[in-house]
Amino acid sequence: MKFIANNINLITSSNVPEILKEYLMAYDEVYYSKANFGAILSQVIQGNDFAIWQHNFFIEKPVLLHSNFSQSIYTLKYMIKGNFTCELIGFGKSKLKENGYNLYYIPQHGMRNIWFEKGLYCCIHVNLHPCYIVELADEFYSLNDHLKKSLKATNHGFQMTPHNMDYNIKLLLKDIAKRKEQGLAKSLFIQAKIRDLLLIYIRDLIREEKDLFKVDERLLEEIKSYMLDNLQNPITIAFLAKRFGTNKATLSKGFKKQFGIPIHQFLIDERMKRATELLLENIPIQDIAILVGYVDKCSFGKAFSIYFGKSPSAYKKDPR
Repeated sequence: MKFIANNINLITSSNVPEILKEYLMAYDEVYYSKANFGAILSQVIQGNDFAIWQHNFFIEKPVLLHSNFSQSIYTLKYMIKGNFTCELIGFGKSKLKENGYNLYYIPQHGMRNIWFEKGLYCCIHVNLHPCYIVELADEFYSLNDHLKKSLKATNHGFQMTPHNMDYNIKLLLKDIAKRKEQGLAKSLFIQAKIRDLLLIYIRDLIREEKDLFKVDERLLEEIKSYMLDNLQNPITIAFLAKRFGTNKATLSKGFKKQFGIPIHQFLIDERMKRATELLLENIPIQDIAILVGYVDKCSFGKAFSIYFGKSPSAYKKDPR
């Protein structure tokens, strides 16, 4: 999995500067990429139906990077250092937090955009052929449900609820990075570690299902943050429940209990708040309508007038 940047000449080679050799692990291949925004050190262990990537990003100034996927995969994503915002085309934004991990389904030809601020970042991706999930899904209902959802999501990706990495996960990732086995022994060793990582993920899913009818505060904050970051996109309670691995009734009740407002009203309030800010920036009303999630100027104008008692044009002239 390699990265590109629009209108930026990214020079890639296998020659790693001496100052960065402390980051090298027991991976099969190494790629060092340099550009005006900084550098990327990527290392990979490639198997027949898996690939394990470790990426170290040395970002000297903010940049938007892109990565493409040539085939459908499941990927266990582990954030070792740093936080950044990732957007999968057709899927939406996802905030990746340090010491967090999750299992994602990414469709064939899916494109991922990642925004980096200045800083140091490290993440590990365990990319898996769907056969890994199919085999385990026969034994675990939680994973079987995940598989069914991915089969329906042929044109867009999705994720389940994120989890925090524990000591066992960190130890397994360290074992993979520092393994000494070669040949067949290496393949068997890596696949055993991958199975262990998947079993830990299943354990966390089962633990989550035991509290199925309770949405924790952390997840509700993440859902709220997602809505604020995606006001321009169509958002329904059904969509949120599916995306974050809960159900509509539980989500609706939990959100109102924690924030004191129904989800639909929260979206209206935030869209109208954002619209007033954009109006004062002299952005065309047609553009504002799209930016706050309305299909056209007419539907936006009607909703705005009901909310504020005046049209967008009138508000622009007199925002009081």
